[in-house]
Amino acid sequence: MRWLAPLLLLVAAASGTSGDQGTTRQTSPPPPRTGNATARDRTLLRRAAAIDAWFVAHHRQARKKEKVPTPKAWTVTRKEDVRGPWREIGNESRMKRVFRARIGDIPVIVKRQHGAQSGAFKGDDNGGNTLYREIIYLEGSRGEPGIPKLYGAWFDGPHVLYVTQDCGAPLGDGPPTRVTARRGEVHPPAVIATAFARRAATDPLGLARALLACFGSWTAAGWLQDDFRAQQFTMDGTGRVYLVDGPQLLANWPLGRQVLQTWSSRHRGTNADSAARGRESVRGRDLNLYREPCGRDADCPFTRESHSCHTAGICERGSRGAPESRGKCRHGFCLPLSDKTHVWDVANRPWLLPFIAEKATGAERDLLRSLMGAASAERPEDRPSFQELVRRIDVFAKQARSRRRRQLLV
Repeated sequence: MRWLAPLLLLVAAASGTSGDQGTTRQTSPPPPRTGNATARDRTLLRRAAAIDAWFVAHHRQARKKEKVPTPKAWTVTRKEDVRGPWREIGNESRMKRVFRARIGDIPVIVKRQHGAQSGAFKGDDNGGNTLYREIIYLEGSRGEPGIPKLYGAWFDGPHVLYVTQDCGAPLGDGPPTRVTARRGEVHPPAVIATAFARRAATDPLGLARALLACFGSWTAAGWLQDDFRAQQFTMDGTGRVYLVDGPQLLANWPLGRQVLQTWSSRHRGTNADSAARGRESVRGRDLNLYREPCGRDADCPFTRESHSCHTAGICERGSRGAPESRGKCRHGFCLPLSDKTHVWDVANRPWLLPFIAEKATGAERDLLRSLMGAASAERPEDRPSFQELVRRIDVFAKQARSRRRRQLLV
C-alpha cells in the first residue's frame, strides 16, 4: 500500500544515528532521537501504519460502501456496539465532543469530531487530524501502563468516533484559560481531586510509581503533552494513572517522522507547506519540526503556555516550565523537546510529584524529594529517564520489604 514505502524508509532511517543536519530552519530538521530503533519503535511503526491504512481505506471505499478492515484487537466497529443513551460530559475542546456510554456492563468513553470546518479537506472536518493522532496514540501503545484501552472506532460519514475505557476521574482542576488569567486570577492554586489526595496520603510510593510509569509509556514513544493540565490525567479506583487526552508527536522521533511523511503530507499539505508556518509550528502539531538557530533564549519558540508557563497567570502557583519548553538557546541552536522535558514537568508541577512528596513521610518523602531534585536538572541530558525513576522506587521498596522481613525474624 502507499504508506508502506515511507514506512520502510523510516524503519531503516531509525536504525542509524544522526549526523550533521545543517543550520537553516527551512532545510534542516532537528537531529533524530539518539540511539538505534528499538523493538518498541518497530511495533509502534507497524501499528501506526495499520491505523493509517484504516483511515485511507475508509476514504477510498466510502463511495463504494464497502466494509473497511479493522485492527484485530478492536471489538467495537460500529455505533450499535455501544449501548445508549450517551451522556455528554463537560469538555472545553473545540475539536471533540466526549460522551459516557456502556458496552454491556463496561463503562466507556466515546469521542467524536465536532461539525465540519470551513475550508477543510474533503472527507475531513475540524479535529480530523487530532483524532487520527489520538487513535495512533492509543493503538500504538496498546497495553502500556497509563494508556487507556482502545475498544475500537468507526466512521459516521466523514466523522470518526472512537471508544476507550473509562479511566476514572481527573487528578484535579487547572490551570485557567488565558481569558480567566486576564481577569486577574494570576497563578491560582492547584485544585487536587479528593481521591488523588487520599491515595497520595495512604500509598505515596505506589502512586508516584504509577504516575512515572504512565509518563514513561508515551514519552518513550515520542509523544509530548503540551496542553499540560491536571484534567488531562485521570486515576482509576486501583491507583493507576492515565493520560486520557492525546498528546502531540515529536517530529524527530521515528513515529513522528512516519506520521509527517504519510497522513500529514496527503491530507494536511506537504512538508514545504508546513515549513511556511515557520516557528509557529512548535505551538501547533509539529513539535521539533526544525533545528532552530539562535543567538539567545528569546530567539527560541516556546510550547503552549499551560506547558511552558511562559506567560504569567497561566500555570498554577509553584509551577515551572522546563528550560527547553520555555525556549533555551545552547551552542547556537534551540534545545529540542524530548522525553526529558516531561521528566522536568513531573517534578515541577504542584499537582504531580511535589504534591505526593508533601503527603509522604520519613524515608519515602526523602526519596521522592531526591527524585524531584534529579529530575529538575537544568540540562536535559543530566535528568534521569522515567524508567530510571521507576527503578529507583522499586529498589527502595524492595529494600524496605527486606528490612521488614529481617525485623520479623529478630
